[in-house]
Amino acid sequence: MRRIRILDMETAYATALAEYLSRHLDDCETVVGPAATQDKTIEGSQGVLDPKYDAVVAGEGYFSWKPDDDRIPVLYLFPHPMDAVSLDASDTDNPAKLPRLGDAHGIASTLERYLESSADPVVASTLPGRAPGAVGVISEGCDRVRWTFLARLAEQAQERGGRVVYLPCLPRSRTAFLPLSARGSDTLTQLLLLAGAGDSCDSSIGSSLHPSRTGVLCVRPAENHEHLLECGPDALRTVVSALVRWVGGQPDGSIAIVDLAELPESTAAAALSVCTECHLLIEEGIGARDAPSRFAPLLSRLPPGCRPRRSVLQPPCRRGSPDSGPATPLAK
Repeated sequence: MRRIRILDMETAYATALAEYLSRHLDDCETVVGPAATQDKTIEGSQGVLDPKYDAVVAGEGYFSWKPDDDRIPVLYLFPHPMDAVSLDASDTDNPAKLPRLGDAHGIASTLERYLESSADPVVASTLPGRAPGAVGVISEGCDRVRWTFLARLAEQAQERGGRVVYLPCLPRSRTAFLPLSARGSDTLTQLLLLAGAGDSCDSSIGSSLHPSRTGVLCVRPAENHEHLLECGPDALRTVVSALVRWVGGQPDGSIAIVDLAELPESTAAAALSVCTECHLLIEEGIGARDAPSRFAPLLSRLPPGCRPRRSVLQPPCRRGSPDSGPATPLAK
């Protein structure tokens, strides 16, 4: 029996929603109201829930509420549609937001998606003080903006004593700043071929990692971007999963950075499904305001174990940097 808790200050709304979910979700029990151990003044608090609960719906009075166990998916219901689609930089851990006065069917289908994906094997949530095991990066900005962000991500992991692995899932034309030659043996193409043949890729990951002069370990990009476009989502998921397992055997703080660009939504979602975080990089300016709605279909595919984080970044030319040349974040 799957259990869902409804948190909303308006009891009549919470009760009606609980009854609707009980009727429309199979094998589901809904409970209204906070746990007995919770403070009634909830806004902005950290709440403790019975670990047996599989999901939480947080509405009026609970917009800033978060469970003590971040493995529990939380669906936030906001009063206005604009709030529902906004991924504010200060609130990027939310798995999803929907309008509180929207269609109850949409709430039920979103919860069903969460409950189904939570049964799949996903990377465990990170412990306080530990780096995420794998970070997926989706960028709409220019390559210089993306590389600057990746450099900071890599440096932070190295400062914590961890190792950094970089997997470029993007066209060769966008690997100009790669800290090693994109040409050579042991490329992503070989890993995709093995994965497509049913291999776990565990025994091939180590030999596919090439050290750069800054210590970042890189997988060479696919020999042709068509290989990434033609491979099935399961093949790329297998490769990323093997990379995550390899990183799991490294010192605390180690991370795998999975750089995704120009991929079908299903393929990108498959790679992100085994990541603990998904960073959405948006260049400040035109299109930044509409980015949440453009990313919404991809975010809806993510399991609860992958936390979306949105970053609006300034282009280098607007920061007044004296260095007008391209950034080289993974190679100093």
